[in-house]
Amino acid sequence: MGKEQETMKVKAVLPWFIALLLVFTLLFLLVKQRGGRVGVYETVVRENDMVSTMRLNLLRAAEAEKSAVLAPTDEESQRFADQARLAATNVDKTRRELGSLIEKDDSVLETTRIGEFDTCWKKSENLDRLILGLAVQNTNLHATSLALTKGAAVVSDLERNLLRLIDSGGPESRNVRTVRLAYQAIVAGLKVHDLYTAHIEAETGEQMAGIEEKIKANEQILARSLKELGGSISGSGRGAVKDAAADNVELEKITKKIIALSRENTNIKSLKLSLGKKRLITAQCDEILSTLQEVIRNRGTTNATR
Repeated sequence: MGKEQETMKVKAVLPWFIALLLVFTLLFLLVKQRGGRVGVYETVVRENDMVSTMRLNLLRAAEAEKSAVLAPTDEESQRFADQARLAATNVDKTRRELGSLIEKDDSVLETTRIGEFDTCWKKSENLDRLILGLAVQNTNLHATSLALTKGAAVVSDLERNLLRLIDSGGPESRNVRTVRLAYQAIVAGLKVHDLYTAHIEAETGEQMAGIEEKIKANEQILARSLKELGGSISGSGRGAVKDAAADNVELEKITKKIIALSRENTNIKSLKLSLGKKRLITAQCDEILSTLQEVIRNRGTTNATR
């Protein structure tokens, strides 16, 4: 009788034991899945913070890049370029960490969005290398500086020496032909200098070529005028013509340097890229991150309502 009672007790308890075992098994599976409910929330919060950090650094990189392009000195351009590269590095670092989490989550939507960002980010990185590489060269700024310093100084010297010729007092220096040639040379030199700005600001090679033709035409007028003066002036005025001819040689050297720097056109190229393609790609990358952030937040909301 005792054994029968024990058997009945076992039979009565067994279903409850099996049910309890199933409950514990289910709980174990739920906890294991993605780290448990608390783990899901923690993952969602962490991923959301990562995306926010990426968006912030994305904008920081874009702003620093623009500052590098617009900076008035080599030092400032380099400083802002370094800041842009650092912010981009931080985006890339957070991206790798986020990718690892998303891979564990095995979310199709999140995997798709992070893949879209990877494609966009690669385009952005390629443009960054090009824009920042151009920005720190500052060839347009160097050309402008050369025009405003040495270029302006040599044209001023040329003008002073030719006016000295006119004021030298000799009969040759005061005749109409000499005065005409001297002022013709001065005007040609001033025109060459004035055309520097137009060349530096030109955006296309075609525009630059047209300006270079005007510069060459004025260089020829200047050289021809000085040659004619050199063949007709003697005495005290000859020294002034000789000095003016030396000024012209220096001016030609400066003009070649300015045209070469301006032809590289790095400031205008970098500015055009920064305000054009880069701005659009940055906006596209940020939009993808915004969509990814919404997907992550929706996952958190869905888990909260289960």
